[in-house]
Amino acid sequence: MPFGRFKSLKGAILKDSQRVYTFCLSFNVCLLLVAESAGDAKRRGNKELGAENVRNATNVVFSQQMAQHAVARGGNVIMNYTNDII
Repeated sequence: MPFGRFKSLKGAILKDSQRVYTFCLSFNVCLLLVAESAGDAKRRGNKELGAENVRNATNVVFSQQMAQHAVARGGNVIMNYTNDII
């Protein structure tokens, strides 16, 4: 029984678990950037800077990391990652 491009259910499950792990790892990096940014903004007393950095970390950095990983994994999976995130 075929499972997409995978020859077995085990292969499909392993691929999905890799995708989830990569998503979580990139999201953790993004959260660290957000926390660091919020801390810097709090020390400076600038709330707007903190909000801007949070937006950049979640919208730009996280997306770039996922795209870079997808390109490293073969290029054709970028749309899969993007659709999974959205």
